[in-house]
Amino acid sequence: MGYNRACQKEGDHMGIAQNRLRWVAGLVMVAALIWVLQIAVRLTPKPADGPAAAPFALSETDMDALIGDAQTWLTERAPTLRTSFETLIYGVQPLNAPARIINKRVLDPAAFDGLARIEAWTLETGDSRAPIRWSMTLALPNRQAPKATILAGNFCGDRFALKNAYDLPDPHWLPSRCRTQQGRVFATVAHGDSIIAPPLRTIVERGFALATFFPAEVAPDSAALIDSAYRSFRKAGLLQEERPGIIAIWAWAYLRTFEALKNDPRLGGGAVAFWGHSRHGKAALLAGALDPRPAAIIANQSGTFGASLTRGKQGETVRAITHRFPHWFTADANGLAKSADIDQHMLLALIAPRPLLLGNARLDKWSDPAAAFRAAEGANPVYELFGRAGLTQPSMRSFDASADIAFFLRPGGHGVRPRDWAYTLDFLDAKFPGATDNALGALTPD
Repeated sequence: MGYNRACQKEGDHMGIAQNRLRWVAGLVMVAALIWVLQIAVRLTPKPADGPAAAPFALSETDMDALIGDAQTWLTERAPTLRTSFETLIYGVQPLNAPARIINKRVLDPAAFDGLARIEAWTLETGDSRAPIRWSMTLALPNRQAPKATILAGNFCGDRFALKNAYDLPDPHWLPSRCRTQQGRVFATVAHGDSIIAPPLRTIVERGFALATFFPAEVAPDSAALIDSAYRSFRKAGLLQEERPGIIAIWAWAYLRTFEALKNDPRLGGGAVAFWGHSRHGKAALLAGALDPRPAAIIANQSGTFGASLTRGKQGETVRAITHRFPHWFTADANGLAKSADIDQHMLLALIAPRPLLLGNARLDKWSDPAAAFRAAEGANPVYELFGRAGLTQPSMRSFDASADIAFFLRPGGHGVRPRDWAYTLDFLDAKFPGATDNALGALTPD
């Protein structure tokens, strides 16, 4: 009897081990299939050939006289373009009600061998009886004010952005890929080591602070839930009958989170740069185009309705993105974008003269790096109005961190990998090289 039980127990252990091996083998096969598809579909982009950005950013039509000075751009052309992008593509943002910090909690006063203090903040805005509420975590250098603060959207909530190292609640909504360990492992294998969790220690060691939040906590990334999101915003007194796309709401969330951060004296009054990947890259670009306060914008593989031109674009089409993600944009974005006299180089131009970094990958034809490069070239005339050069590199592969508009093209496919952050930190180092002693002195544990 005991022998039979022992055999059964051994068989159970073998069955568990075999199931684990099958799961790992399946994961490896899926990852291999993804890479094959990337090679087949998202081929290495050719040189940035194709139609130049049109129409001119400095005139309403090709027949009009070009704007010749920065003041005219700021007071006449830029407001018109902002209205066009909101009306035709993204929708009008919710009201600019200030964010309130309702709670701060120290998660770790001496993280990374004492290098950083990590805090969890709870923010809200709108009517206090029915507010829009979300979380943010902040990693702050302990002994110096940061050179700059990076405000980054994350994809699975703050708990997983900090590698599940701290007791943090999950948001009320998570995408399916984030709900299980298998889903998160798959996302990491498919889209890179840093797709869920940014390299916090590296960022702090380079002298920067990182604030991260989950945009979909403000408004879920779900077409089925967008009407519920609108109801929440209306109860909070932040919307009337407007129906902005989720990208516009996320851009609004970047700006409200920025407002909560900017008055913290530990940041030394320094610059705040917006960072976003893919759909969050679209939101970061839109936030920087609509509001002059962000000091720099980093948009990683932001693609269609991000940094890439829609005219003459390869990969994802306007029809494809609006069909798959109808809740991201206005209801008529597909038709209006095709007929409108705007394109994405004008969105980039609205960020001038501030630093702009566009990240791309060689196998990411879907986002179309070549179209993003041509869009950056199309924004150059506006940077020149401000006495800046804009994009100066001669090709997609000749990254220049010191340029006003910088562009990199790394190996691999769509995702966030350590190299993306290396380029980001080199770019920010070139723009914000200084660091001073923390005005409050070395922070001490609470």
